[in-house]
Amino acid sequence: MNDTPLTFDFVHGSTEDGPGLRTVVFLKGCPLRCAWCHNPESQSPAVQTFSTPGPGSMRILETVGFVLSPNDLVAEVLRDIPFYTSSGGGVTFSGGEPMMHMSFLKEVGARLKDEGIHIAVDTCGYFDYGEYNRHLRGIVDLFLYDLKLMDGERHRLATGVSNVPIHENLIQLKDSGVDIHVRVPLIPGYTATEQNLSQVAAFVIKHDLTKVSLLPYNPSGIDKWQKLDGVPPIRMPAEPIAIDEYSLWAAFFEDCMRKPGIRIP
Repeated sequence: MNDTPLTFDFVHGSTEDGPGLRTVVFLKGCPLRCAWCHNPESQSPAVQTFSTPGPGSMRILETVGFVLSPNDLVAEVLRDIPFYTSSGGGVTFSGGEPMMHMSFLKEVGARLKDEGIHIAVDTCGYFDYGEYNRHLRGIVDLFLYDLKLMDGERHRLATGVSNVPIHENLIQLKDSGVDIHVRVPLIPGYTATEQNLSQVAAFVIKHDLTKVSLLPYNPSGIDKWQKLDGVPPIRMPAEPIAIDEYSLWAAFFEDCMRKPGIRIP
């Protein structure tokens, strides 16, 4: 676990990463290697460089990853308190995988909780639940929790890790009473299949998870791989999912979720 993570981006005023207006803090480092990753610069915990063509034969270099002390991070988040107050918002830690940095989140999160700020964590679910209990239980108000591929072997091939701890952690979090919003990235050729979505629906219903949404695929990772002078995964979808196709999958998924109380935003 890295106690001094690098930050690689901030978003102020987000409406897509939890309730209300939110400040989103992106931390570097992720244990997964998803074939469709739209933030490949978040995978490594180290400083990296984006390189893009400039005039003539020049290259424009941009550093990806910077050190932000807990004091500076708290100050940056506190700037937006008026927006949180008026909208019911707060801060969301994303990445990468912020649960790689639990000691850091504990230090920062405890100070933000003292200010009454709502704290969300956007997670892939691949973390040590015992470490969560020791560091972050009672600090995180909301988990934005990814469910990707339900088939274990397909998940391992597409992400590099088993989905067993991801499912176990989700069940334990649900049983603990913390707020959870399950989010399913709709990836052409991967998660966007009848078998997978029906299995997601069955899992969600079985464990009484009442907030679920589908996220359309964002192919921006291809451009970022190129800026890193890397090669995108060979099976990475090159196009976003079409609106009509998204609507069909959403209708199929909703049809699978015929249980009162399930909310699909």
